Amino acid sequence: MNSTNQPTLFETLQGHAQLEPLAPETQESLRQVESLNVSAFSEVDVRAKVMEPIVRALGYSEESDFSEDRGHEIKFLEEKEKKKKHKSKPAEHSPKFWKENFWLMEAKRPHLGEEVFHYEALKPALEYACHPKLNAALVVLCDGVKIEVFDRETSVTEPVLRIACKRLLSEFDKLRALLSPCQMRFFQKRRVLRVLDKVFNHEFRAEEFRLLLENVKKQPSSDSQTEVQLWAASTEALVEIHMFQQHNTRSTHALLAALADKNPSALLPHMLPDKARVVSELYMGHALACLMELSRRGVESLECVPSWLAQDAQAPVDLKAVIRKLFCLCLSCFEGDEPRRLSLLAAAACRRLAKVQFVLSETPWAVSKVLHFMHRLEAPKQSFSQTADALQTDALSMLHAFAMMEMHRFMEGAQTHDGAFDLEAAKLQLQKMWSMEKQLLAHVHDYPKRSAERSVGEIQPAESCCVSFDFLGHMTLCLLQLFPEWQDEVLQNHLPEISDLAKLGSWAAKKQLGMNVGDFVEPPEDLFLADRFFLGDVETLRFLRAKYGGQH
Repeated sequence: MNSTNQPTLFETLQGHAQLEPLAPETQESLRQVESLNVSAFSEVDVRAKVMEPIVRALGYSEESDFSEDRGHEIKFLEEKEKKKKHKSKPAEHSPKFWKENFWLMEAKRPHLGEEVFHYEALKPALEYACHPKLNAALVVLCDGVKIEVFDRETSVTEPVLRIACKRLLSEFDKLRALLSPCQMRFFQKRRVLRVLDKVFNHEFRAEEFRLLLENVKKQPSSDSQTEVQLWAASTEALVEIHMFQQHNTRSTHALLAALADKNPSALLPHMLPDKARVVSELYMGHALACLMELSRRGVESLECVPSWLAQDAQAPVDLKAVIRKLFCLCLSCFEGDEPRRLSLLAAAACRRLAKVQFVLSETPWAVSKVLHFMHRLEAPKQSFSQTADALQTDALSMLHAFAMMEMHRFMEGAQTHDGAFDLEAAKLQLQKMWSMEKQLLAHVHDYPKRSAERSVGEIQPAESCCVSFDFLGHMTLCLLQLFPEWQDEVLQNHLPEISDLAKLGSWAAKKQLGMNVGDFVEPPEDLFLADRFFLGDVETLRFLRAKYGGQH
């Protein structure tokens, strides 16, 4: 058996969970078991003084989420079949898992001179394990001298693990890797995969396969892990990590609350500084929503407001005036604010480039697989992420990391020696990114098909952002639903911008205009799109739009 502390294969990473350190009191109980003199023990003594502490140390107790079933009588047919009578046998430890049992442990009288168990010792345990009420795949024999674990679904001739009780503490992690509660789900996955191999080797039964998958997925549907992380996050973590991430409604509320709880004088210079900084559509949308949350909480003015939002006003600056200015910018792709407009266009280009490389290259996909398996190994065992975790999730995280790395390079290249934002250098870099994007796509004949084969589960595909779709404007209107007190004012003051967003395909804009989501709206002219997203370069717009749409 490979060491559980150093998994080297993807299969190992997928099928095991990382162990947490043993508590000091648990270690002490195992030392006491090691020191026992079992020479005069009976089976009852082994069960009470050896097995009981081991089962507790594994993590089973009547008070926890997992418990062991002890001494339950199970009935078997009598050996004289014609009498059709039944004999009863008490089961030892058999924790239930998905209405099936995970393992069964049987106590044996100590055999001091024997290093291994023989078939006579294993036979009655196998009889217990195969009973329908138990269905225990792992059979554990313990006589106070040694412990052996058999996986009856793979071999009944060789144990998968053998431990001497005198070395119980030092080798206990090996036993935990097989039998502890946190390993139940992973063992069941391996068990299901073995069944699937057998099924597919003979014939494919779709209904049986569906039921097996449903069985695996019977786990809690959600948890509050993300919300807990947001509440505990520092200002820097909220701004530099969480504001760049897409959240569901519940997590968005938590993010905005966590941001609004920070000192505005410390938060604003970091979140919305005077100089252009690394941003994205998600980031700017969350920044606007944060300001609206502060206003909802009764904040009326701000001391630290960047000059591009203050509009020459002297501190303290009216918060609602700042919000109105930022609304104008977010609904128009920052028209009139070139440093931040170029930064947003660059962020979209970086993400598109990262996505194209994911679709066309094996390397980033392979790295995502490694991250995926490491995440499965290290994530909390009962978290929603363990249940719903998919390769797509980690691929999306890797895509985001690549895009952010490129965006930081862009910002470094767009700065002068004194840290000022160089508009011409930024435009040149942006044009180089578009040129690279076109080169990568030039020989791809059916990009949508290739992209579908490497789906990363994006809510809004990167390929459309700042090409034919204004994600920042759309997101701004979506976030507006969280702040109904602003809806009438925005609709009244920004009707042209909302109409433009509807032409760009925003369903949120259509709803603001009283339209149905499926209503047809005449798309804008190419020159409008090119001016908005490509600095007037109509040829680049048409090339990328055609390639991402699957046209040759």
